[in-house]
Amino acid sequence: MREGRINAIKLPGGRYRIPESEVEKIWRSLKR
Repeated sequence: MREGRINAIKLPGGRYRIPESEVEKIWRSLKR
């Protein structure tokens, strides 16, 4: 399964905030 796009929220200043649900998905994909 290829890497899907992460739904990061772009903040002012060029930083990104990743919602908890996305973090969960990333951790699940890493912990195979």
